[in-house]
Formats: sequence, structure tokens, C-alpha cells
Amino acid sequence: MEVLNEILSIIKPYLDQVDTYIEQKLKTDIALLNRVERHIFHSNGKRIRPVLHLLSGLVCGEIRPANIVIAATAEFIHTATLLHDDVIDDSPTRRGKPTVNNLWGNELSVMVGDFFYTQSMNTLLEVGDLNIVRIFSLATQKMTEGEVIQHENLRNLDLHYSDYLEIIRRKTAVLFSVCCESAAVMAGLSLAQSEEWALFGEHLGISFQLIDDLLDYRGKQHETGKLTFCDFREKKVTMPLLHTLRGCSAEERARVGSIMDQDELALSDMEYITTLIGDKGGFQATLDQAQDYSDRALQHLEKYNPARYCPYLKNLTEYIIQRSK
Repeated sequence: MEVLNEILSIIKPYLDQVDTYIEQKLKTDIALLNRVERHIFHSNGKRIRPVLHLLSGLVCGEIRPANIVIAATAEFIHTATLLHDDVIDDSPTRRGKPTVNNLWGNELSVMVGDFFYTQSMNTLLEVGDLNIVRIFSLATQKMTEGEVIQHENLRNLDLHYSDYLEIIRRKTAVLFSVCCESAAVMAGLSLAQSEEWALFGEHLGISFQLIDDLLDYRGKQHETGKLTFCDFREKKVTMPLLHTLRGCSAEERARVGSIMDQDELALSDMEYITTLIGDKGGFQATLDQAQDYSDRALQHLEKYNPARYCPYLKNLTEYIIQRSK
């Protein structure tokens, strides 16, 4: 957290502008909607996506008013996905607080998520660049597709690694990607350079999700804001388990499937799964893959080493890996 806090302090003036903009855009004459919005945005999220856009913008050149709008847009889209995810997963808490669906019901949670999606498109129109609108619209489409692909592969113990990678690329990495790509576009960089920034964000996003998938099994709730084994309870086969299943006997696979089918997980079941993943190298394989994608992301930054803010963007990349330690 120390690394992240240093980064946040460096760009605090810009983040303050993003927060002010978000607060202004969310003011409505609907009291219930205002209460829900306050609950959401007082949840102490890390604002990784706005931070990523702002740092990328600073490395590419400078921060303009449009960058503040785009950073806020990224947070709107991310928040919308969280609201919808919590409904789909029937999550009771997030970041240590009750979820919107827990407090106000699934229907309102979906409607508020839709509100954030439409708000994100409205804010992008203020930027006045149809290319920016296009890349964010395509991103939201891919994110929805990722959800569908994941849904059709619930409890698929034979999931291929390429399919898993496609799920996290669409669900998570695409928003990281457009945060970086849009920063390059706003800085006036060439198409080729903008595509390089898109790849940087994609690789960083994949690394981020791999670590999230690892933390689902052995993270600390006060740090992650989530209960452990959330993905497993929701019958999602993620990288730690995916790698583990490759080395399991038929008996071990059958037991994993039997545990996953249960409505409630006993402590002994969670201990069995955790031990199995550790013994089969699932945690280390996930960390190795995350490090590989982090290294790929860092390679894209080499040409920007002289830029004043490049070290902070590298630190953010390294922080994403350090969350697992």
C-alpha cells in the first residue's frame, strides 16, 4: 500500500478534480439515487483505472480537462460492472461494506448500474472526440461479452487456458487497455503509439486479474474487501484451480467438483482446496503468469523512461504484483 499511497499523493491534484467532477455529474433530484451513489463512492476504492489513465496521460504529455472527464468515465464504467456483478454473484459485501443489492435489492442495483453506464457515455460526449467514444463503447461491449463467456463456463472443470484468458481479457483487461489508449490519443500520439499503449494496458489488466484470482483463495478480507473463495462459491474456474486440475487424478477432480456443487462450503473443504492448489503449484503458476504479463507491460514503457512520471507508472505495474505478497 505504501507504493500506491505515494503514487496517489503525486497525482492528488488531478484525482481531486476527478472526484469533484464525479460528484457534480452524479447530483440528481432523486433522493434515493443520491443515497445509493454516496454509499458507492464512499467505499474507499483504490481508483486504479482513473489513476492508470492519469499517469499514462502524464507520461505521454500533460493532463487536459478532457483527461479528467475520461478518468471519471472509466470509474463510472467500472462501478457499473461491479453493481451488475454483485447482482449476478449475489454478493453480500464489497470493500468491507454491504453491497447495493444487499441493502436495496437486485432491481435497484441493476438500475443504478445502468445509470452509471449511460452517464459514462454522456460524459464522453463532452470530450468531443468520436474516436474516444468508439473505443470506450467497444470496451463496454467486450466486457459484457466476457461476462457471457464466463457464465457459460461456470463449473467447467475442462476449461481451456485460452478460454480463461479470453474471459479475463474481455472482463477486466479491456478497460485497463482503453484507459491507456485514450491517454495516448488525447496526447496526440500516432495510431501505432496509441496501439502500443493499448497493449500496455491490456497486459497490465491481465496481470491484475490473475493476482485477483490468486487473492480469491488466499487474500485477506481487510485488504481485498472480499471474502475468500468468492469465485469458487460462484463456480468460476480461475487460474489457480485451472492449473491445479491439470495435475489432478480422477478422484481428486471428482472431489473438487463435488465440493464446488455444495451450497455451503465447510472449513475443511476450503482447506482441502487450498492445500490441493498449493501442492499442485496452482498459486505459483498464477503468480508466474501474472509476473510474465507485468514484464510484458513494462517492456512497452522502456521508450518512455526519460518521462518524469514514468517511474510512477512502473511502480503501479509492480504494485499490482506485490498485492499477492
